[in-house]
Amino acid sequence: MRKQKIAELLAPFPPRINRFANESRENTRKWVEKFKLHEGSDFDAYLKDNLTYMTARFYPTAPKERFFIADQFNTLLFAMDDRMDHQDNKDIIISSKERFTRFIDACLLIMKGEYKGQLPATGHLAALHDVWTKVKTISTPAWQEKFISSISKMFDAALWAHDNVAARHIPSIAAFYTMRPFLGAAHTSTDMIEIIEDVHIPNTILDLPYFQEITRLCQITVCIANDMFSVMKEIGHQDYHNMVVIMMQEKDIHLKQAMKETRRLYNADMRQFLRLMSINSHQLFTGYEAEILRYKECLQAIMRGNIDWSSKETNRYTNFVYGKSQLVKRKEI
Repeated sequence: MRKQKIAELLAPFPPRINRFANESRENTRKWVEKFKLHEGSDFDAYLKDNLTYMTARFYPTAPKERFFIADQFNTLLFAMDDRMDHQDNKDIIISSKERFTRFIDACLLIMKGEYKGQLPATGHLAALHDVWTKVKTISTPAWQEKFISSISKMFDAALWAHDNVAARHIPSIAAFYTMRPFLGAAHTSTDMIEIIEDVHIPNTILDLPYFQEITRLCQITVCIANDMFSVMKEIGHQDYHNMVVIMMQEKDIHLKQAMKETRRLYNADMRQFLRLMSINSHQLFTGYEAEILRYKECLQAIMRGNIDWSSKETNRYTNFVYGKSQLVKRKEI
Protein backbone atom coordinates (compact mmCIF):
# COMPACT_ATOMS: atom_id res chain seq x y z
CA MET A 1 0.00 0.00 0.00
CA ARG A 2 1.31 3.46 -0.89
CA LYS A 3 2.77 5.77 1.73
CA GLN A 4 0.76 8.88 2.40
CA LYS A 5 2.69 12.03 3.27
CA ILE A 6 1.24 14.21 6.01
CA ALA A 7 2.99 17.50 6.75
CA GLU A 8 3.05 18.50 10.40
CA LEU A 9 -0.40 19.64 11.50
CA LEU A 10 -1.00 22.94 13.25
CA ALA A 11 -1.51 22.32 16.98
CA PRO A 12 0.56 24.84 18.97
CA PHE A 13 -0.03 23.27 22.36
CA PRO A 14 2.43 21.50 24.67
CA PRO A 15 2.53 17.67 24.54
CA ARG A 16 1.24 16.12 27.76
CA ILE A 17 0.64 12.60 29.02
CA ASN A 18 -0.84 11.03 32.14
CA ARG A 19 1.73 9.54 34.51
CA PHE A 20 -0.46 6.47 35.06
CA ALA A 21 -0.39 5.47 31.36
CA ASN A 22 1.69 2.30 31.65
CA GLU A 23 -0.12 1.12 34.76
CA SER A 24 -3.49 1.68 33.12
CA ARG A 25 -2.43 -0.10 29.94
CA GLU A 26 -1.78 -3.28 31.90
CA ASN A 27 -5.00 -2.89 33.91
CA THR A 28 -7.09 -2.37 30.77
CA ARG A 29 -5.39 -5.27 29.00
CA LYS A 30 -6.62 -7.58 31.78
CA TRP A 31 -10.08 -6.00 31.56
CA VAL A 32 -10.20 -6.63 27.79
CA GLU A 33 -9.18 -10.25 28.36
CA LYS A 34 -11.79 -10.68 31.11
CA PHE A 35 -14.64 -9.57 28.84
CA LYS A 36 -13.12 -11.10 25.69
CA LEU A 37 -13.47 -7.87 23.74
CA HIS A 38 -10.63 -8.99 21.48
CA GLU A 39 -9.31 -12.50 20.89
CA GLY A 40 -6.65 -14.13 18.73
CA SER A 41 -5.19 -11.87 16.06
CA ASP A 42 -7.67 -9.15 17.01
CA PHE A 43 -6.16 -9.08 20.50
CA ASP A 44 -2.68 -8.66 19.03
CA ALA A 45 -3.97 -5.76 16.93
CA TYR A 46 -5.59 -4.22 20.01
CA LEU A 47 -2.24 -4.30 21.85
CA LYS A 48 -0.54 -2.57 18.92
CA ASP A 49 -3.28 0.06 18.79
CA ASN A 50 -1.99 1.27 22.19
CA LEU A 51 -5.28 3.02 22.94
CA THR A 52 -4.29 3.76 26.53
CA TYR A 53 -1.76 6.32 25.33
CA MET A 54 -4.47 8.18 23.44
CA THR A 55 -6.55 8.43 26.59
CA ALA A 56 -3.44 9.37 28.58
CA ARG A 57 -2.85 12.31 26.27
CA PHE A 58 -6.51 13.34 26.32
CA TYR A 59 -6.64 13.48 30.14
CA PRO A 60 -3.05 14.18 31.25
CA THR A 61 -3.80 15.28 34.81
CA ALA A 62 -6.61 12.86 35.68
CA PRO A 63 -6.18 10.95 38.95
CA LYS A 64 -5.50 7.24 38.73
CA GLU A 65 -8.99 5.86 39.42
CA ARG A 66 -10.72 8.22 37.00
CA PHE A 67 -8.10 7.72 34.31
CA PHE A 68 -8.49 3.93 34.53
CA ILE A 69 -12.24 4.33 33.99
CA ALA A 70 -11.72 6.61 30.98
CA ASP A 71 -9.23 4.17 29.49
CA GLN A 72 -11.66 1.26 29.76
CA PHE A 73 -14.56 3.27 28.35
CA ASN A 74 -12.56 4.53 25.37
CA THR A 75 -11.20 1.04 24.72
CA LEU A 76 -14.77 -0.27 24.62
CA LEU A 77 -15.86 2.48 22.23
CA PHE A 78 -13.02 1.57 19.87
CA ALA A 79 -13.94 -2.12 20.10
CA MET A 80 -17.51 -1.23 19.14
CA ASP A 81 -16.33 1.07 16.37
CA ASP A 82 -14.23 -1.67 14.82
CA ARG A 83 -17.23 -3.99 14.71
CA MET A 84 -19.46 -1.30 13.21
CA ASP A 85 -17.04 0.07 10.62
CA HIS A 86 -15.40 -2.51 8.39
CA GLN A 87 -17.39 -2.97 5.20
CA ASP A 88 -15.00 -5.54 3.68
CA ASN A 89 -15.71 -8.05 6.45
CA LYS A 90 -19.03 -7.16 8.04
CA ASP A 91 -19.48 -8.09 11.68
CA ILE A 92 -22.72 -9.80 12.71
CA ILE A 93 -23.71 -6.62 14.58
CA ILE A 94 -24.07 -4.69 11.31
CA SER A 95 -25.15 -7.61 9.11
CA SER A 96 -28.66 -6.13 9.13
CA LYS A 97 -30.21 -2.91 10.38
CA GLU A 98 -32.49 -4.94 12.66
CA ARG A 99 -29.53 -6.58 14.41
CA PHE A 100 -27.73 -3.25 14.63
CA THR A 101 -30.76 -1.53 16.16
CA ARG A 102 -31.21 -4.31 18.72
CA PHE A 103 -27.58 -3.94 19.79
CA ILE A 104 -27.94 -0.16 20.11
CA ASP A 105 -31.17 -0.49 22.10
CA ALA A 106 -29.50 -2.93 24.48
CA CYS A 107 -26.58 -0.56 25.07
CA LEU A 108 -28.85 2.37 25.86
CA LEU A 109 -31.08 0.29 28.14
CA ILE A 110 -28.00 -0.83 30.10
CA MET A 111 -26.91 2.77 30.57
CA LYS A 112 -30.41 3.83 31.63
CA GLY A 113 -30.63 0.94 34.09
CA GLU A 114 -33.61 -0.51 32.23
CA TYR A 115 -32.12 -3.66 30.70
CA LYS A 116 -34.34 -6.59 31.73
CA GLY A 117 -32.61 -9.57 30.16
CA GLN A 118 -29.79 -11.74 31.45
CA LEU A 119 -26.50 -10.16 30.52
CA PRO A 120 -23.84 -12.44 29.06
CA ALA A 121 -20.67 -12.93 31.11
CA THR A 122 -18.46 -11.55 28.36
CA GLY A 123 -18.72 -9.34 25.30
CA HIS A 124 -19.56 -5.72 24.62
CA LEU A 125 -22.76 -5.55 26.65
CA ALA A 126 -21.14 -7.10 29.73
CA ALA A 127 -18.16 -4.76 29.43
CA LEU A 128 -20.47 -1.77 29.02
CA HIS A 129 -22.41 -2.71 32.16
CA ASP A 130 -19.16 -3.06 34.09
CA VAL A 131 -17.54 0.22 33.04
CA TRP A 132 -20.80 2.19 33.22
CA THR A 133 -21.22 1.03 36.81
CA LYS A 134 -17.79 2.56 37.49
CA VAL A 135 -18.68 5.77 35.65
CA LYS A 136 -21.74 6.21 37.86
CA THR A 137 -19.57 6.22 40.99
CA ILE A 138 -17.77 9.39 39.82
CA SER A 139 -20.62 11.27 38.14
CA THR A 140 -23.98 12.83 38.93
CA PRO A 141 -27.35 11.65 37.56
CA ALA A 142 -27.54 14.90 35.56
CA TRP A 143 -24.19 14.22 33.90
CA GLN A 144 -25.18 10.61 33.23
CA GLU A 145 -28.38 11.70 31.50
CA LYS A 146 -26.43 14.13 29.32
CA PHE A 147 -23.82 11.50 28.47
CA ILE A 148 -26.44 8.89 27.55
CA SER A 149 -27.83 11.46 25.12
CA SER A 150 -24.32 11.82 23.64
CA ILE A 151 -23.98 8.06 23.23
CA SER A 152 -27.40 8.01 21.56
CA LYS A 153 -26.16 10.63 19.08
CA MET A 154 -23.11 8.47 18.40
CA PHE A 155 -25.35 5.51 17.58
CA ASP A 156 -27.65 7.71 15.46
CA ALA A 157 -24.59 8.67 13.41
CA ALA A 158 -23.58 5.01 13.11
CA LEU A 159 -27.07 4.15 11.81
CA TRP A 160 -26.83 7.06 9.37
CA ALA A 161 -23.56 5.63 8.06
CA HIS A 162 -25.10 2.14 7.93
CA ASP A 163 -28.00 3.45 5.83
CA ASN A 164 -25.57 5.24 3.52
CA VAL A 165 -23.68 2.03 2.90
CA ALA A 166 -26.88 0.06 2.32
CA ALA A 167 -28.07 2.66 -0.21
CA ARG A 168 -24.58 3.04 -1.71
CA HIS A 169 -24.89 6.74 -0.97
CA ILE A 170 -21.81 8.86 -0.37
CA PRO A 171 -22.74 11.88 1.77
CA SER A 172 -21.85 15.42 0.83
CA ILE A 173 -18.91 17.20 2.42
CA ALA A 174 -21.33 19.47 4.30
CA ALA A 175 -23.44 16.59 5.63
CA PHE A 176 -20.39 14.59 6.66
CA TYR A 177 -18.80 17.61 8.35
CA THR A 178 -21.90 17.95 10.53
CA MET A 179 -22.11 14.26 11.42
CA ARG A 180 -18.40 13.53 11.76
CA PRO A 181 -17.89 14.37 15.49
CA PHE A 182 -20.79 12.08 16.42
CA LEU A 183 -19.63 9.32 14.10
CA GLY A 184 -16.18 9.45 15.70
CA ALA A 185 -17.52 9.88 19.25
CA ALA A 186 -15.35 12.97 19.64
CA HIS A 187 -18.18 14.63 21.57
CA THR A 188 -17.94 11.94 24.25
CA SER A 189 -14.26 12.80 24.79
CA THR A 190 -15.12 16.42 25.58
CA ASP A 191 -18.12 15.36 27.69
CA MET A 192 -15.82 13.23 29.85
CA ILE A 193 -13.59 16.18 30.79
CA GLU A 194 -15.95 16.99 33.66
CA ILE A 195 -15.77 13.63 35.41
CA ILE A 196 -12.29 12.44 34.39
CA GLU A 197 -10.36 15.70 34.84
CA ASP A 198 -12.75 16.87 37.58
CA VAL A 199 -13.52 20.19 35.87
CA HIS A 200 -16.89 21.54 36.95
CA ILE A 201 -18.50 24.38 35.03
CA PRO A 202 -22.28 24.97 35.13
CA ASN A 203 -24.21 24.10 31.99
CA THR A 204 -25.47 27.69 31.97
CA ILE A 205 -21.90 28.65 31.04
CA LEU A 206 -20.97 25.66 28.86
CA ASP A 207 -24.17 26.08 26.84
CA LEU A 208 -23.23 29.62 25.81
CA PRO A 209 -22.33 29.98 22.10
CA TYR A 210 -18.64 30.72 22.83
CA PHE A 211 -18.10 27.51 24.80
CA GLN A 212 -20.23 25.45 22.44
CA GLU A 213 -18.08 26.65 19.54
CA ILE A 214 -14.65 26.01 21.09
CA THR A 215 -15.86 22.56 22.10
CA ARG A 216 -17.18 21.84 18.61
CA LEU A 217 -13.94 23.04 17.03
CA CYS A 218 -11.97 20.72 19.30
CA GLN A 219 -14.15 17.80 18.23
CA ILE A 220 -14.09 18.46 14.50
CA THR A 221 -10.35 19.14 14.26
CA VAL A 222 -9.67 15.86 16.05
CA CYS A 223 -11.90 14.06 13.55
CA ILE A 224 -10.47 15.72 10.46
CA ALA A 225 -6.92 15.01 11.62
CA ASN A 226 -7.95 11.41 12.24
CA ASP A 227 -9.31 11.15 8.70
CA MET A 228 -5.94 12.19 7.31
CA PHE A 229 -4.07 9.66 9.44
CA SER A 230 -6.53 6.83 8.80
CA VAL A 231 -7.43 7.31 5.13
CA MET A 232 -5.24 4.48 3.82
CA LYS A 233 -6.57 2.07 6.45
CA GLU A 234 -10.16 2.97 5.67
CA ILE A 235 -9.69 2.72 1.92
CA GLY A 236 -8.32 -0.76 2.58
CA HIS A 237 -11.46 -1.66 4.53
CA GLN A 238 -13.75 -0.06 1.91
CA ASP A 239 -14.93 2.51 4.45
CA TYR A 240 -15.74 5.77 2.69
CA HIS A 241 -16.96 7.71 5.73
CA ASN A 242 -13.74 9.68 5.75
CA MET A 243 -13.38 13.35 4.86
CA VAL A 244 -10.48 12.71 2.47
CA VAL A 245 -12.43 10.06 0.56
CA ILE A 246 -15.54 12.24 0.43
CA MET A 247 -13.44 15.15 -0.84
CA MET A 248 -12.18 12.88 -3.63
CA GLN A 249 -15.71 11.87 -4.60
CA GLU A 250 -17.47 15.24 -4.41
CA LYS A 251 -14.70 17.31 -5.99
CA ASP A 252 -13.60 14.56 -8.41
CA ILE A 253 -9.96 14.93 -7.39
CA HIS A 254 -7.17 12.48 -6.67
CA LEU A 255 -5.96 11.46 -3.22
CA LYS A 256 -3.08 13.91 -2.98
CA GLN A 257 -5.29 16.89 -3.78
CA ALA A 258 -8.02 15.64 -1.44
CA MET A 259 -5.46 15.51 1.37
CA LYS A 260 -4.59 19.15 0.66
CA GLU A 261 -8.26 20.15 0.69
CA THR A 262 -8.84 18.30 3.95
CA ARG A 263 -5.80 19.97 5.45
CA ARG A 264 -7.17 23.39 4.47
CA LEU A 265 -10.40 22.56 6.25
CA TYR A 266 -8.46 21.47 9.34
CA ASN A 267 -6.33 24.63 9.32
CA ALA A 268 -9.36 26.91 9.00
CA ASP A 269 -11.01 25.33 12.03
CA MET A 270 -7.80 25.27 14.05
CA ARG A 271 -7.13 28.95 13.36
CA GLN A 272 -10.68 29.81 14.41
CA PHE A 273 -10.12 27.85 17.62
CA LEU A 274 -6.89 29.79 18.28
CA ARG A 275 -8.67 33.10 17.69
CA LEU A 276 -11.34 32.16 20.21
CA MET A 277 -8.69 30.98 22.67
CA SER A 278 -7.15 34.46 22.59
CA ILE A 279 -10.31 35.86 24.16
CA ASN A 280 -9.97 36.00 27.95
CA SER A 281 -13.44 34.58 28.46
CA HIS A 282 -12.61 33.25 31.93
CA GLN A 283 -12.51 36.81 33.27
CA LEU A 284 -16.22 37.21 32.56
CA PHE A 285 -17.34 34.50 34.98
CA THR A 286 -16.39 35.32 38.54
CA GLY A 287 -15.76 32.22 40.60
CA TYR A 288 -15.11 29.98 37.59
CA GLU A 289 -11.93 31.55 36.21
CA ALA A 290 -9.67 28.63 37.13
CA GLU A 291 -12.13 25.98 35.95
CA ILE A 292 -12.62 27.68 32.59
CA LEU A 293 -8.86 27.91 32.05
CA ARG A 294 -8.57 24.21 32.90
CA TYR A 295 -11.38 23.36 30.49
CA LYS A 296 -9.58 25.18 27.68
CA GLU A 297 -6.36 23.35 28.54
CA CYS A 298 -8.25 20.05 28.40
CA LEU A 299 -9.57 20.83 24.91
CA GLN A 300 -6.04 21.66 23.80
CA ALA A 301 -4.72 18.42 25.32
CA ILE A 302 -7.27 16.41 23.32
CA MET A 303 -6.37 18.18 20.08
CA ARG A 304 -2.61 17.87 20.51
CA GLY A 305 -2.85 14.42 22.08
CA ASN A 306 -4.76 13.03 19.11
CA ILE A 307 -1.93 14.06 16.78
CA ASP A 308 0.90 12.83 19.02
CA TRP A 309 -0.76 9.47 19.55
CA SER A 310 -1.76 8.99 15.91
CA SER A 311 1.65 9.94 14.54
CA LYS A 312 3.98 8.33 17.10
CA GLU A 313 2.33 5.91 19.50
CA THR A 314 -0.03 3.58 17.68
CA ASN A 315 0.08 1.02 14.89
CA ARG A 316 -3.61 1.56 14.20
CA TYR A 317 -2.74 3.94 11.38
CA THR A 318 0.32 3.09 9.31
CA ASN A 319 1.73 3.58 5.82
CA PHE A 320 2.22 7.30 6.18
CA VAL A 321 5.10 9.69 6.68
CA TYR A 322 4.37 12.45 9.18
CA GLY A 323 6.33 15.68 9.27
CA LYS A 324 10.01 14.92 8.77
CA SER A 325 9.76 11.41 10.23
CA GLN A 326 10.26 8.18 8.33
CA LEU A 327 7.60 5.63 7.42
CA VAL A 328 5.61 4.88 10.53
CA LYS A 329 6.67 1.44 11.76
CA ARG A 330 6.48 0.94 15.50
CA LYS A 331 7.43 -2.65 16.24
CA GLU A 332 8.25 -1.70 19.80
CA ILE A 333 4.59 -1.08 20.69
